[in-house]
Amino acid sequence: MNSAFDYSLAFTRNLGILTAEEQLKIGKAHISIAGMGGVGGEYLISLVRMGFQNFRICDIDEFEIQNFNRQFGANIHSLQHLKTKTMYEMALQINPNCRIEIFSEPIQESNADQFLIGTDLVVDGIDFFQMNAHKVLIHRAQSRGIATLAAVPLGFGAGIINFHSNSPSFSDFFALSKARSPAEEVLLFALGFGIGSYHLKYIDPNFINLKKGQGPSIISGIKASVGLITTSCLQVLLWPHEARFAPWVSHYDFRLQKMVSKRLLFGNKGPLQSFKFVIAKKRISE
Repeated sequence: MNSAFDYSLAFTRNLGILTAEEQLKIGKAHISIAGMGGVGGEYLISLVRMGFQNFRICDIDEFEIQNFNRQFGANIHSLQHLKTKTMYEMALQINPNCRIEIFSEPIQESNADQFLIGTDLVVDGIDFFQMNAHKVLIHRAQSRGIATLAAVPLGFGAGIINFHSNSPSFSDFFALSKARSPAEEVLLFALGFGIGSYHLKYIDPNFINLKKGQGPSIISGIKASVGLITTSCLQVLLWPHEARFAPWVSHYDFRLQKMVSKRLLFGNKGPLQSFKFVIAKKRISE
């Protein structure tokens, strides 16, 4: 405990938007964040600035120069340093009393339960293309009755889908199955979040390679995801009557000034989403 740090003074400007009682709840809550890269690292820092101070974080990667366009912890000094260690240190520079456990293994069937122990809320910040890790994390959290929040940057905006035990399963919602190729699963994942298809009006599909796990990104989409996730964390923990879970999907695009929020009752299995999948496969070379 750092005696020089005053929690109530550090977050006093939250009051008026939050009540003092709500701020105290935030300070006691525990959040597990999987992934410390494109969105995950900024989720951590933004949640720390809200006053959250109990975390479990996970990522096995190091920062690379290709991360500089969007990842909060990526800079000259953090090159080839572990993302978890870098983000841990950055968080403590804001609130030195943060209690952050570093989970040093990738999320998989054998350790997912351990990652979820004692947590109030899970945030999925796993690399977009790591479909198996997404599936394992969200399926296991649903089985334990823990809400999982997930947002995906899409061009100059983002989509958000939150899951809990009463939501459709992750695989059912996105129409995933063993018959799907890894590239098809990634495409279905993107289609589920991007229900407005706004980003397709300006993203060049020639820069998307599903097999190699490559696609374009820009910082605006990261910031959009962070706003959606951090606000949803408060809704789930403080104002649960406001929280929306799958089959609800929201998609915002700030370049086009458009948004859609609706119940996607059949997920990607519905006729419109199925049609979009066929069209998208033709546009994007695998």
